[in-house]
Amino acid sequence: MESWWEICRQVGNDGLRERQDGVKSRKSPVNACRLGGEYIIPADAPRPTYASQCQAFSCAQKDHPQLKIPQSQVWQQALKPLETVWVAMYRRGFGFPRFRKKGRFRSFVFPQVKEPCIEGNQIDLPKIGKLRFFKSRALPESFVVKQVRVLKRASGYYIILSLPADVEVPQPPMSEHAIGLDMGKMSYLAPSEGELIDNPQLFVKASGKLKSLRQKLKRKQKSSRRWHLIQHPIAKLYEHVTKSRKDFFLKWAHHLCHQADRIFAEALNLKALGRSQLGKFCLDAAWGEFLCFGVAQHKSILSWVGFKRSKYFAKKDSFLLPLRRSNPSRRSSSTSGLESRYRSRYRKYVPHRAEKSSLRVPVARDGLAHSESI
Repeated sequence: MESWWEICRQVGNDGLRERQDGVKSRKSPVNACRLGGEYIIPADAPRPTYASQCQAFSCAQKDHPQLKIPQSQVWQQALKPLETVWVAMYRRGFGFPRFRKKGRFRSFVFPQVKEPCIEGNQIDLPKIGKLRFFKSRALPESFVVKQVRVLKRASGYYIILSLPADVEVPQPPMSEHAIGLDMGKMSYLAPSEGELIDNPQLFVKASGKLKSLRQKLKRKQKSSRRWHLIQHPIAKLYEHVTKSRKDFFLKWAHHLCHQADRIFAEALNLKALGRSQLGKFCLDAAWGEFLCFGVAQHKSILSWVGFKRSKYFAKKDSFLLPLRRSNPSRRSSSTSGLESRYRSRYRKYVPHRAEKSSLRVPVARDGLAHSESI
C-alpha cells in the first residue's frame, strides 16, 4: 500500500501543476516573456477541472503503467481535494494550494465497496484483498458501508468506515437551565456554575522531549536511515499529544452536557490569538477544536457530544461595558494616565472620564479579557 500513497501524491501534484501552468499562462503579456521561459497555453483551451483531469489521467495509463497499480477510483479521489481547495481559493479567499512532499500523503479512499465487505474481523478491499483489523465497535444493523478510507499514522494503519442512513434527527428541546463558558490561559474553561477546569498544557509539557529529539534529528543527514529512525518517535509524540488532547475534550464535553441542557460560549478571534504573544499557549489550548468558532461549527467536539446527548450549543459575540460620563466638568488626576493609555491603544473602547471608584472596566488586551480597577 505504500506505493498507492506515492502514486496518489504524484497524481495530485501533477493536477496542481496543470492548474498552476494555466494560471501563469494567462498572466504573461502578449509581447514579452520571462528570460527563463514561458509555458504558453492557447487562449481557446478550456480550464482544467476535476472531470477533465480524471479523463486525462485515465488515457495516460497506457504510457504510465504505474497508474494501473492502485484502483482507478482511488487516484481519482486524490484529485477531489484539489478541486475543493481550488474553488475555495477564489470564492473564500484561501491561499494558493501547495505541492505535497514525499511521505506527506497519508490516506486514500475507496468510494465504492462490494457488500458484504466485512466478515468478522476481516475487510475485503478492491485490489488489496482481505485484511484483518481490530473492530473497535460493532457495526449498527441495517446500515450499509458506503466508502472506506485507509489512514496511515505513526502508531499504525487505521480504517474509517462511512455508514449513511436516512434518519431524521429532531432538534434538542429548549430548557431553562443554561450555562456559559469563558476561556482562559491558567484555567482552560470557567463555566458559570463556578467550576474551574485546569489547562493541561499538553504540548508545553512535551516540548522538552520534542526539543531533544529535534536536536538529534538536526545532526543526522536528511533522508538517511538514522534520520528516519528519529522521525518516527517525533511523529509518535505528536500523535500522543493529539490523542491526549482529544481525550481531555471528550471527558469535559460529557461533563458539561451532564450539567445543563443549553451551553453558550464566547466567540473569540482565534486567528488573532494565534498570532499574538500568547500564540503558543492559545494554539496548545485548541479552543477551535473544542468549541469551533469557524464556519463548520458542527465539527467541534462539544457540539458533536451535545448532538448525541440532545443538548443545545451556540456561540455568542463578546461585548464590553464602558463607563458612562458622570460629571464631564471634573477631571480626576488618578484616571488621566489610564485614560490616555486607553486612547493610545484601545481607541474603540475608551471609557469616559469618571471619578475614582471601585468599578472594574473590562479591557481587551492581546485578545484576552481582563479587568482593571479605576
